[in-house]
Amino acid sequence: MANSARHAGGAEIAFGLENKLATILMTGLNFRLSKSIFLHPTFWIAVAGGFLLVMWSLPDTNSVPRDQGLRTLHTIRYCEWLQSGSYPNSTNMISYIRSNEMTGLSLGQIFNVFQAYPSFEPDEGNIINNTNIPTMAKKSVINDAWGRPLNFMWHEDAVKSNASHALLKKSCSILIWSSGPNGTNEFGGGDDVFVGK
Repeated sequence: MANSARHAGGAEIAFGLENKLATILMTGLNFRLSKSIFLHPTFWIAVAGGFLLVMWSLPDTNSVPRDQGLRTLHTIRYCEWLQSGSYPNSTNMISYIRSNEMTGLSLGQIFNVFQAYPSFEPDEGNIINNTNIPTMAKKSVINDAWGRPLNFMWHEDAVKSNASHALLKKSCSILIWSSGPNGTNEFGGGDDVFVGK
């Protein structure tokens, strides 16, 4: 009997504490609700989070649009891969590019042929004399995602120009970059796009 009375008393005490705790919590909640919502820190955290979410989702006018920038970088990476000597059946791609440049083709035209005709073998001779490549392909240049020609420059010529230090750090024999969204060639500065920027 004493045990059951103790348990009953304990239950009453526990139930009483739960009621008091619930009353305290409800009073605090009512107190919070009765105050201006603007004074509550949770409100300001929610406002700040919402602001950051909206700002994050807005386009950044100072950066390159993601899809166009990525497409341009993909094209530039492909051109850098071509000049690296990894192009199929090529032993010295740089000397091959130089010999084609001497025939009057620009670097942009040469790389355009490589991109437009991936099965083209450098062993087939100079591009200008190759009858398998249409004349239009020989006259076209390779464009960035904004529809403007990519910029190509031999590294040794870029050193003599006003090219940016970041662009000059590249180890490629031929530096390749896009003028970016604004269309102004800033030689690797500003919003210009190149691999490694």
